[in-house]
Amino acid sequence: MINFRDYKRVRMCTHGRTESATGHSAGHFDDWICRVAAGKFGWDSERLDDLSEASVIAWLSNDPSTLNIICDFIYVPDPKFPNLLIFDHHDPCRPTQKCSAHQLMEELVRQGLMREVPALMQEISAWDVLGPNSIPIENRPDPDRYMSVLAAEPEGGFDRKTAEFILMMLERSFSIRQFVNELFESETKLGENARRIHSEILAKREEALAEITRTAAVSESPSGVRYATLDKNPAGLLREIFSRLGVDIVIHPNERTTNAVSVVRDSNGRYATMPVSELVEVAKDQVVFTHPGGFLLVAYPPVIVK
Repeated sequence: MINFRDYKRVRMCTHGRTESATGHSAGHFDDWICRVAAGKFGWDSERLDDLSEASVIAWLSNDPSTLNIICDFIYVPDPKFPNLLIFDHHDPCRPTQKCSAHQLMEELVRQGLMREVPALMQEISAWDVLGPNSIPIENRPDPDRYMSVLAAEPEGGFDRKTAEFILMMLERSFSIRQFVNELFESETKLGENARRIHSEILAKREEALAEITRTAAVSESPSGVRYATLDKNPAGLLREIFSRLGVDIVIHPNERTTNAVSVVRDSNGRYATMPVSELVEVAKDQVVFTHPGGFLLVAYPPVIVK
């Protein structure tokens, strides 16, 4: 059993951030929290834009006094690196409803490095693994504040003071909405940066939305499913795009897999409870990833909407 305390150095990596249509880069909630945990314990942490096996192996250290931690992306362990822990919820062979950060915190508690897993992690796991529609509407954060807080993540990772503040707010909050609001409104450098980014998002969103909707190709499948094909990633603006275009599915370039597309279902629309994989036809060998929550499919074209 690997013990954090047995190593002189701990390193963590997770996947890269995605640039939004308004020019702001942000990760996902769970990998963001993983980097917060790294900051609290003084671990080195970084994001890898290239998740190829060669890139990950190049990042891994085989120094026996160093522990490597991978969070929030699928990686098949190389036996040459026994000093490796993986916290991920995407592997279909190991289904779980606990997000990567939730799994990491459970391990920290098991090893006595945290008193308990914050109760809010249950809701955060549902938000990340099953999708936003799995939690009550009143508990969902304002999308722009949420994006602003994630985008305020320091490039070099969180310092201990900021990380401890975030984790304290995590323990005290009863909903994701409250947690995001506490961070956004806080008199901290994080809160200051989040509010600045929020102002920039509001100033740029209409221009970005106009450009995306102007160039979108809207079609209807034989069964009546309306879908839009976009020529760039609409990160942070999907809710408005679904509403403005009146579509059930959005297809856009995937941010991590070259030449692949993301097929996203409107989780507040008429197919909210149907996995997007049941709404489209894709050759099995062309599927890159199917999200356990059912709202996202990543595949190489062609993708045919039923």
